[in-house]
Amino acid sequence: MSQAPTPNETRPPLLSAPSALQPPYLVGTSLNNNITLYDGELELEQGSNRFRHLGSIQFEWLPSPCITFCLRETSTQLLFKVNSDVHIRLHDGRMISSARVTSVSMRSREGQSSWRLVGRVESAPSQAPALPFSYMMFLLPNFLDMMGGPILYPSGTYWAGRIDLRACGWKITIDPIEHPRELREELKGQSGHLVTHVGRMEREDGSTFTEEQAGSILEGLRWYLSFVTGSWTGPLLACGYDGNGSRIRELWNEVRITPWRFVLTWVDRQHLNHLTDSFPGYLHHWTDQDWKEVTELATHWYIEANAQAGSVEGSLVLAQAAFEMLASAIVVEEKGLVSVDAFEKLPAADRIRLLFVWAGVPLAIPASQTELIALANARNWVDLPQALTGIRNPLTHPTPRNRERFRNYPPAARTEAWNLALWLLQMCLLRMCSYTGTYGSRLDLRYVGDVEPVPWATT
Repeated sequence: MSQAPTPNETRPPLLSAPSALQPPYLVGTSLNNNITLYDGELELEQGSNRFRHLGSIQFEWLPSPCITFCLRETSTQLLFKVNSDVHIRLHDGRMISSARVTSVSMRSREGQSSWRLVGRVESAPSQAPALPFSYMMFLLPNFLDMMGGPILYPSGTYWAGRIDLRACGWKITIDPIEHPRELREELKGQSGHLVTHVGRMEREDGSTFTEEQAGSILEGLRWYLSFVTGSWTGPLLACGYDGNGSRIRELWNEVRITPWRFVLTWVDRQHLNHLTDSFPGYLHHWTDQDWKEVTELATHWYIEANAQAGSVEGSLVLAQAAFEMLASAIVVEEKGLVSVDAFEKLPAADRIRLLFVWAGVPLAIPASQTELIALANARNWVDLPQALTGIRNPLTHPTPRNRERFRNYPPAARTEAWNLALWLLQMCLLRMCSYTGTYGSRLDLRYVGDVEPVPWATT
């Protein structure tokens, strides 16, 4: 970020840039900063035991994301049972029907005792029947810093980072939050959690929408943004607003969020079109009941394999599961290129080969993957599908002979196979989304901004 320059004839004033979206909650200025959702009087009820006192409800990041409640210290002895359900009434009358006491503690100081109670919230507070929303706001943690449209912060600084996604009649705007550069560097250097962006969701035609409609699109957006990032993230703590800008709904939710770590992804931060052009196809598949499960499973296995779940070897198994599922869904069910019976009789390498041919990705092992090429030559593997299944098969059929064979596969060749499998899975998902643009390749070291066309793109 930098100070807005003085306007002149050749450059329009940056003050004409739209104001940056502001988060619906205070997100703090440090890593893993708890987010306060409610602060005020809490009335706890557990059987015949009732107690009313000041407290708070917070979204906590550690040890894993969850929503908790806490009573402030009191001199009254607290007789609530630990690990038992409790009902909570807020000062505005809203009820939390599902919560659990996790700790009741007492400490004595200078002859006086004080009691403290904490617990976990397991359901959102009851609310009046939802009115239609005009728009929703949400938080987005640990997301990519993309180069996008200019936005102006209240401090007078600006950042070219706005993301504008449109699909299926929805418009989703995502802005980076004005954090100090040092805080973002701390996130990338130490890991953890930080709300990096704030989003706004609305209908493209300006019409209102229901909570159910909003929840579905927010869930699809979570899967898409996780695919973009290569790790788990997504909309968090969304709030619904009416046409007057009044908050009429709070959707407290716990979502899976990966602590920050560097992972390879296909998105280049200087190419906003990577997001804007792939989103419509992804959301179309996710909202299609015939494709939703396939899209979710393939994305799930991609993210877990990208994180090396189960190390390189386990990730290869996950990637091949995704390949075979996509081959069945696309080659057999959608395209009808082979029958179900014929497909089931094919070896795994042939099933995957059919998928790669449909996707328009190379079957040959790239020349840069020298270790895998050497192993393929030694094992007489003729192409990528045979090499990937050749490394994976001893893992899924771990006979003594296969275990010995796998031990002789060089670790460098296994790593190259894992990286190629992730690249191919990225390509198959993008092909499924009918994406024809550029991407950032994970196969070779590259600078930010270096991109290439997807293999099936026409010139």
